[in-house]
Amino acid sequence: MKIDKFSLLFFGSDIFSVRILNYLLDKQLCHIQVVTKAHTVLDKFSASRQLQRNAWRDGLEDVDSDAFNIGLVASFGSIIDEETVRRFKYGLFNVHPSMLPQYRGSTPIQAAIFDDRKETGCTIMRIPPIPKFDIGDIILQERLAIRDREYAVDLRDRLADLGARMTEKFLLNYDTCLKSSRPQGEQNKSLAKKLKLEQGHLKFKSHSRDLIDRKVRAYTGFIDLYMTCLGGLLVRLEEMVEPEKVDAFDLDRLASEALNCDKIEMKIDGTDIELLAGVMYFHKIRRLLCIRSADRQWLAFRWATPDRKPRMSAADFYNGYLSKLPQESRLTDV
Repeated sequence: MKIDKFSLLFFGSDIFSVRILNYLLDKQLCHIQVVTKAHTVLDKFSASRQLQRNAWRDGLEDVDSDAFNIGLVASFGSIIDEETVRRFKYGLFNVHPSMLPQYRGSTPIQAAIFDDRKETGCTIMRIPPIPKFDIGDIILQERLAIRDREYAVDLRDRLADLGARMTEKFLLNYDTCLKSSRPQGEQNKSLAKKLKLEQGHLKFKSHSRDLIDRKVRAYTGFIDLYMTCLGGLLVRLEEMVEPEKVDAFDLDRLASEALNCDKIEMKIDGTDIELLAGVMYFHKIRRLLCIRSADRQWLAFRWATPDRKPRMSAADFYNGYLSKLPQESRLTDV
């Protein structure tokens, strides 16, 4: 069903944006133009669909106001100035992947996974002419259950699809949705800040397996996950094996046998030092790099790539680095 009164200007940048835009294009609800930054995923997608693209330069000075009357923002990443917000006859709206006011900010999906939430959702909110993120009135909200051990990249896609369906519902029922809108309020508000590269540092000597597992599932696909070992070598870790499967590998016994002792320990100056965490063991049959966490549990990875090297399998990392050291020296730095 085409809505003749709407001409939509779509703001976005990434895969979340693309999934929503693609859905709207397939539904042919209204005329759509795109605003994005150069070389983004959305920029390339829009070019492939031959959409009119408008470059964002901290405003829309070069865009004809008569070309649009409603705006939709989906993972745009920049604050939209007051003058631009006021240019939309029917308003400017945001598709945000959380149950606002929970997880305002740029990383609500990663935050929900890291915090081990069982449920999240999607919100369509009206953007007010105020230079702050995610504070406007709620137009629509729907909840979504988080699957067991779900990764943020998968949850992102499901939330984008939910947001796309909600956007269709909103555009088809514009007046009714606006009448039922409500303020967010400040109760239960939280902030999901932009990710920093150091958040990807997996510290096996101090982090529990659960914490590392949540980090990997939250941040994979967004920032690198890495450890430091062998005196400062940064190694990117990829494709973690499900922890429950790793438990069946009997790694305590295998690593102990590699150390020729009854438990994972070594002697330094005649004193027994138990290696509770940070021990690296290469499982030759399964071709996995296995690392012991602070709570005496194991994690396993299929890829282990030293900094500035081509992508390297766990087997290649073992052959090129670990195999040159005795087992008792195969430790993470932290």
